[in-house]
Amino acid sequence: MDKKKSDRDKINSLEMWCWRRLLGVSWREHRTNESILDEMGLEKGLMKSIARLKLQYFGHVVRGSAGEPSLTILEEAVNETRHQGAPCMSWIHNVLKWSGN
Repeated sequence: MDKKKSDRDKINSLEMWCWRRLLGVSWREHRTNESILDEMGLEKGLMKSIARLKLQYFGHVVRGSAGEPSLTILEEAVNETRHQGAPCMSWIHNVLKWSGN
């Protein structure tokens, strides 16, 4: 998963809330998200924009000099204790998935 599902859902909900506010559509009108997007002539794009910006920043960090702390953090594991449960999705995992690696 590129981000936690709950985070993706919140981002998508925010995007649709903004479009509904721009059109003046109340949630009580029971209109689908697709009808709102069709009326605006758009498609959902906030998550795509977030992924694009994250990949751009990754390229910026990677092009930095080898002694930079940000590059060292990307290449090496930080020593800390793990908590119980599934491991968290890290920033580098998102970059690898979005870049197709």
